[in-house]
Amino acid sequence: RLAKEALVKAIERHAGHYIHLYGSSGKQTLAEGKDLTSVKYAIGTGGPLTRLPSGVEIIRQALETKNELLLKPSANTQILIDSNYIMASLGVMAKKHPEAALILLKNSLGIR
Repeated sequence: RLAKEALVKAIERHAGHYIHLYGSSGKQTLAEGKDLTSVKYAIGTGGPLTRLPSGVEIIRQALETKNELLLKPSANTQILIDSNYIMASLGVMAKKHPEAALILLKNSLGIR
């Protein structure tokens, strides 16, 4: 439950949102912030998402949380888990060995 709530908060902080402005011409709805609605992949990394057997379900539940004002990824976003919990290390490794880092990343995410 704690992991899901933390993820919901993270989505709320990073996703843009719709705002309503009222003026003489009536109500206008504008988008403000990052539009994440077309994100294709959500990658779970970090302790709870990589070690709990329900990591994918935690992400799915967070994405399905109702908030029509958020410009968040849809519930259809493909979820990948950094099963080896190595993404941060690979960022450093990629500076000198980009091909090897990519192979390890794909392996950790289950991409063939």
